[in-house]
Amino acid sequence: PAATPRLRAPAARMAAKRFDVVVLGATGFTGGLAAHYIARHARRSLRWAIAGRNEGRLAAVLERLREGDDAELDVGIIVCDTSDQASVDAMAAQARVVLSTVGPFLKYGSPVVDACVRNGADYVDTTGESPWVLDMIRAHDGAARAAGVAIVPTCGFDSVPADLGCLMVVDAARKATGRGVRSVKACYTVGGTASGGTFHTMINLFDAGRAREMADARHLCLPPASSSSSSSSTPPDAAAVIDPARQTILAWDADFKKWQIPFLMAGVNQAVVRRSAYLAACDGRPYSAPIGGAAAAAAA
Repeated sequence: PAATPRLRAPAARMAAKRFDVVVLGATGFTGGLAAHYIARHARRSLRWAIAGRNEGRLAAVLERLREGDDAELDVGIIVCDTSDQASVDAMAAQARVVLSTVGPFLKYGSPVVDACVRNGADYVDTTGESPWVLDMIRAHDGAARAAGVAIVPTCGFDSVPADLGCLMVVDAARKATGRGVRSVKACYTVGGTASGGTFHTMINLFDAGRAREMADARHLCLPPASSSSSSSSTPPDAAAVIDPARQTILAWDADFKKWQIPFLMAGVNQAVVRRSAYLAACDGRPYSAPIGGAAAAAAA
């Protein structure tokens, strides 16, 4: 989430890593897109690798990445099976950052986060499974902060546009008006279809009995492990609940002057945005306060 504070990992530890970035799940649809993007746009000095269960399929991905003018592209290959903790540890030990696209994360993701925390690798993923994110916060927030490891889930379409978009709106409104923001309305115009992995993830959430947890958009609002407060109360910035009727029916929006229908992943995006707002409030920088945070609001 955008507002999550972090401690910096020791520079010497990070410098000793073999790879700057490891793309886990590079043989899959989303992982393949990520690997292709890095190959085409990253600086040539970036030390990176692709990782997955099947070495032959990884080699085929590398061959495709080297097509055209990239015959000399230098990319490592790491065989890593998420069902084998030793292989996951070996991968994390080599990486400064692990980018995981291996889902469903509720099924395959936990060993990867655990390995990253223990081996000092920052972690980024493309999950949209907020109940699993809640599990990871509960299991690893304290240890990750102590180790200076950043755990940054939901960095795909869920929920980067929503989370960073909200933060940008709040910052722009503060600069333009000198006041804070209590609510942000966001709408998408989307096309295409979900990948097979996305459908598999949705089915897995229902099978695991975790889908209902997503109904409460505040379920990720847990206090940081470093907080001295034992209170579990929710700061005002995260407490407001959107009218459920707006999420369940076709409706005309007077602000956007468009017909709208509910977005399938709205519950996940709301939860991530509210966690960012919650952590900002815990840090004395609520979105509802003007520039300068709560102290500035009190002085005014």
